[in-house]
Amino acid sequence: ESKKVISYNNLQDIDNMKILATAKAGDLEWQDNNKQVVVERKLPIGVKLNNNGILNAEAKENVYLAGATSSPIFIDNVTSDQGNVRLLSQNGIYSVDNTKANISAKDLVIESGNADIGKINSALITNLSGSLDANSGKNIYLKQINNALNIQNIAAGGTISLDSINGIYSVKGVAGKDMGYINAGTSLLLKSDNGSIGTEDNGLRILGNDAVIEAKANGDIVLTAKKTGTMKVGGVESSTGNVSISGEGNIEITSGETLGLNGVKAKDVSINAENNISVKKKII
Repeated sequence: ESKKVISYNNLQDIDNMKILATAKAGDLEWQDNNKQVVVERKLPIGVKLNNNGILNAEAKENVYLAGATSSPIFIDNVTSDQGNVRLLSQNGIYSVDNTKANISAKDLVIESGNADIGKINSALITNLSGSLDANSGKNIYLKQINNALNIQNIAAGGTISLDSINGIYSVKGVAGKDMGYINAGTSLLLKSDNGSIGTEDNGLRILGNDAVIEAKANGDIVLTAKKTGTMKVGGVESSTGNVSISGEGNIEITSGETLGLNGVKAKDVSINAENNISVKKKII
């Protein structure tokens, strides 16, 4: 492991920018109190799981694991008591028991190559106290228990489905983590039975790239589309709160059938786009 400490005052130095550009999210520790970032290359331990073998791992501090074969990783329990978890796979990461948390940690970085994270009827269950950074060439199905789900970055070639009982938010006020967004290839499904999705001063950051968005929450829903594409809203429903949707490009109210929603439903509704707003599904 190589380690470098970069002062916030020197972040724009060309050599430091090259280091930060090539570092993975799990290699960076942003220390606001000390006004510095620690870059430490952390090499994961390769694990060989053949014939659908099951992964269990527990540590007091960090857990960094990577699949060493082309087989998927099937997780029963991966836990870091006081640190972070990084899991890398070439061919998918799945749960073998969806009655409990499969991954417990502060921050989670998870990458599944050209296959899914979780399955449509068997989401990977997380219990995170920090942030989530996830990447999949196909689909991501995640369910967060206990704490709210705080998103640093999420990207998938297909569907991203996130279910967090106590809320779904973009990371706010953490240097280096508060500029990422959700990038779904085809559809984005958001659900929070007890919490909100985004906040009034920190909307959930989503890439406006024609993916259809459906969101359902008990509290407020605040969605912010980044970039200049089209944010397609298939259905948004707040049981007790307000809905606010804003975009740097276009916003299209369309149809989305997965969560059984119909247009936009809330106490108060606000929709603002820098370009055009089109409605192909009625707003209730």
